[in-house]
Amino acid sequence: MAKRHKSYCTNIGVLEIMSSNWLISAFFLLLAEEAAAVPYCTAIQSSDEEAFRCAALVTDEVNTKFLMRSSNKSSGVEHFALYTNLSAVILQPPWNGSECSGHADVEASIQYMSDVVQLNVNHGFAAAGSGNCGSTFMSTRLYCFRGEGASSSRLYMSVQSDENAQVVAYIRARPGNNENHKSISMDVGGSGGRSAFHLFTIPEDDELDLWRLSMTVREEFRKPTSVYHAYIMHETSPCVSKVVNSGGCFDAVRVWSCTQSVPVSFRRPTAFGNLRIAMSLSFSESARMTISRGSLPRLRSGRWVLFVVCNIRSPHQGCPEATIDVKFSAGYNQRKKLWIGALIMIFGPAAILFAVNAMYWLAYLFLYKMSSPSLQAQDHLWPVFMSLPGRMHLDMLREKVRLISRPIPFFPALLALMIDVFLATAAQFVITHYGLMVRTGSRDICFYNEKCFSPGVIWDIPWNNFLSNLAYFVAGAHTMLQAFFAEVRCRSFLRRTMSALYKHLNLQTETGLTKAQWVRLFDSVDLNGSGSVSRQEWYTQYSHALAFDFIDRNQDGLLSREEWSNAFDRMDIDGDGYLTELKFQISASQIDLRAFYAVGTTFVAEGIGSMCYHLCPSVETFQFDTCFMIPIANLLTIALADWSGTDLDTISALRYFVYILTPVWLINFIGTWYDIDVFDCEWLYWLYSFLVVVWTLAAVTALNRVFATPKIGKHGTWLMRALQALVILMVLVAYVEPSVRRGLGGTANTFLLLSIIVMIVVVSRQIYLQDLQFVTCEVSEIGGRIIKYSYMAVMVFVAVTSIHFFNEKVAIVAPDATPAQSHDINQNCVFNIFDLHDYWHFLSAVALALFAMLLLDIRVNSWARKNGIQILFEQPVDYSSASDSDPESSESLEGLDPETVASDAGFEDPRSESKVYRL
Repeated sequence: MAKRHKSYCTNIGVLEIMSSNWLISAFFLLLAEEAAAVPYCTAIQSSDEEAFRCAALVTDEVNTKFLMRSSNKSSGVEHFALYTNLSAVILQPPWNGSECSGHADVEASIQYMSDVVQLNVNHGFAAAGSGNCGSTFMSTRLYCFRGEGASSSRLYMSVQSDENAQVVAYIRARPGNNENHKSISMDVGGSGGRSAFHLFTIPEDDELDLWRLSMTVREEFRKPTSVYHAYIMHETSPCVSKVVNSGGCFDAVRVWSCTQSVPVSFRRPTAFGNLRIAMSLSFSESARMTISRGSLPRLRSGRWVLFVVCNIRSPHQGCPEATIDVKFSAGYNQRKKLWIGALIMIFGPAAILFAVNAMYWLAYLFLYKMSSPSLQAQDHLWPVFMSLPGRMHLDMLREKVRLISRPIPFFPALLALMIDVFLATAAQFVITHYGLMVRTGSRDICFYNEKCFSPGVIWDIPWNNFLSNLAYFVAGAHTMLQAFFAEVRCRSFLRRTMSALYKHLNLQTETGLTKAQWVRLFDSVDLNGSGSVSRQEWYTQYSHALAFDFIDRNQDGLLSREEWSNAFDRMDIDGDGYLTELKFQISASQIDLRAFYAVGTTFVAEGIGSMCYHLCPSVETFQFDTCFMIPIANLLTIALADWSGTDLDTISALRYFVYILTPVWLINFIGTWYDIDVFDCEWLYWLYSFLVVVWTLAAVTALNRVFATPKIGKHGTWLMRALQALVILMVLVAYVEPSVRRGLGGTANTFLLLSIIVMIVVVSRQIYLQDLQFVTCEVSEIGGRIIKYSYMAVMVFVAVTSIHFFNEKVAIVAPDATPAQSHDINQNCVFNIFDLHDYWHFLSAVALALFAMLLLDIRVNSWARKNGIQILFEQPVDYSSASDSDPESSESLEGLDPETVASDAGFEDPRSESKVYRL
């Protein structure tokens, strides 16, 4: 009969089971045999297995037990797979008219050594044979270890039925797979039951850092309804140690229940408690599990048990037959790989940004070579290039240190405070989730990319995801350094300009300019004695407008005698009645780049927030990944705004954190629990939604600040109103119809998307007002801008590539995604220890740094125009014209000044070919 058995085994040693069709044929053969009153078993010998055929008459009063003895040739087999096929036929089934109503309720168990395993629907499946009155068939698959002593050769099967029935059982034992093989196949589901076991060995190797198991369901067996749970445990685990050490058969239900009985507690676990922890995860198509020195169970040599069960969460759902290919691989030099990864994520972005800075320097060098040949090197202003530090840089650094020691409630200081609050609260929440995963062994809690999971040699955390966020630290440092160097360079340049202005105005070079002389300068222009002077009148008298622009703080194109007199008092800081060259330099209008220091701080904060999220990625923790993405978008939105005020802008910054950012964080926190249906109170949801919409109506009024120019203008007003309406509409739809919010990726993603939309609209308008509107159709100017902003091509390429990597998901973190679905789309590493999402971190950080560099470039150019400095390759403004302009371009009122400055002399005619201060 063994020859007639249909085989499902592969050539690497997975045992076969009989097909149901063969059992039905055997059933008809049994009907022809005489019922055996006394149970008996007949051995069926083959070359690689032992098999038995047992038969008996089972009654409702007698529990029949079969005894089978193995031969001497199998005594050397340490572990084996045991397949049972049981058929029961009622001898006299009752009939209801023309229909047979008989059915035998059969229970069976296998006893080997001291273990008794019940053969029921939890191990296989039992079903009445259709078309065969009063018949029952049951098939199971067990995994057993051979014990010691005489009892190791005996196997018992007990059968009991509620009806008189003829029972025939076929039991087959085949040696288990070689536990040292690097690849095996496991049969799960079908007529053999929903579970399977495999024994593998991790060698004794002090240099071994990782051990990986890759599991793949073959294409032809993949079903959307089949979910497999894999468990890994060491031979010392209490769940399997008795069977492994003393012999017996694994009870799948008992093993699974043992793994689920680990108490969830954050107290220090005992060594015995840790042994019970089994690493587990779910999948439908493929998955990978990594055992490391920091994982639980910890990497150690010896024998390990791989236990796979199908649809364990749905015991009433069948499990189709499937074959899972398993591959084992070892990992070495993990510490070296992590160090190399850290260097890649630090010096990689730094190298790209350095190359862009070199490109920027070469572009300006070329443009200066192409400009006026009389322009000297000291007259060059390089907006954002980072040069070698000098004395002024040290002075500026000391000044920054003093400011840091006395912080004011502006964006950088408030962001530092928010980072501290974030680490004190959000980090604890994420660490709790991570601790839950470690203490239970369930890899379904954190949605890692298990196919590119690179743990450390001490902690079992995704170091590849952690290290890839170092790129944000590099981007933040780059932005703050560029702002620092730009601030120093602008201050130095402006002080040289103010020194030249002082020398031009000073009538007493020995003692300084007195207030009387200062007033006479005004009277020399106010020829009609009206008490006010226009910009045109000043230019007509002095052939330049630098002093006028410096004094005219309100930029209305008019200077009154009172404004002129107050300017003297403002610059006379020590009140001695004289204006010296040093006072002129100190009182110069410095460029305010605090917003860019804040932008750089948000880049660093995003690296911290992303690290917290990637410690345990999940829907619940995703809100912490976007915590600082939203401030990045917000601060890039306001980076080009003028924050040179004191009280008003300090209050505006404080209002942003109190009324915008903090509520957004709170809304995201509450909304996340509604996204995953933790809260189900309907009236509470509508109250929450109402408050969110009301807050949105108030929050959009903050756009007045970022849209404000000296006059916002008609077009700007319409654009702002349209943007406000769009934000309100999107929030309203997202909360009235929650499916829309879930489709956008949840509450956190919804508000991140809104922040990005606002940033794109506002920044685009600001770039036009502060830069593009000054572009003329001159070939030299267009060509000069193309060369100056050539690094934008790098920025666009990097940004597009990073978005492509982001869209290539390596894990699914969404409200409706299951852990099995997330594990199915995991992807292998791309280079070194990093996957596509890690390189999204790398490239997006570079793109953000380059975008901040572009905005800083525009900000410096805008400041230069306001201070009468001609921009390189821009056409100078005719100062003999009126100063009125369109409200939408009111920032150009100061014009592009063509003053020429002699090195030690006064201002000359702007139409001459002498030196021109350029940016």
